[in-house]
Amino acid sequence: MPKAIETEKRPRLPARAIFGSFLAAAVVAAGTALGLIGAQDIPQAEDFRFTRGTTLAPGEEMRLRGYLTDVAADARIGFRITGHTGTRGDAAANLDLSESRARAVQAIAEDMGIDPARLTWAGGVGGADPLPRPDGVTDREWERDLSRTTVEVFPLP
Repeated sequence: MPKAIETEKRPRLPARAIFGSFLAAAVVAAGTALGLIGAQDIPQAEDFRFTRGTTLAPGEEMRLRGYLTDVAADARIGFRITGHTGTRGDAAANLDLSESRARAVQAIAEDMGIDPARLTWAGGVGGADPLPRPDGVTDREWERDLSRTTVEVFPLP
């Protein structure tokens, strides 16, 4: 005859406690994931091209407003605006033009109702921070791409 196997009696947690723990962990994980997903939806930096002076290239204002709409949706996001120009011409004039471009983008952000306190800096660097020149691109094409404003986003402290 086989021996009866003795089972050790361990205290058991009520099913409600186990289910409640799993549910709480799932809620916390989902909240964290949604926060991360939301932050990843907005690119860290985006360039917006200009044609001449402070005139955005065709379609760029609509794209800028779409980008800023995403920024405006979360008050925890700050941003900075940097204006750029080509590398040719008078350096002082290029610096003035780049600052005017940054102010033009800032005006659009303010027009959209974005709190100015979230803007940490708006200014220009002239032609001091050019983009890398890809192989096979002419000087004229490259210089055209340098006329831009960069909007960078980051979490506010």
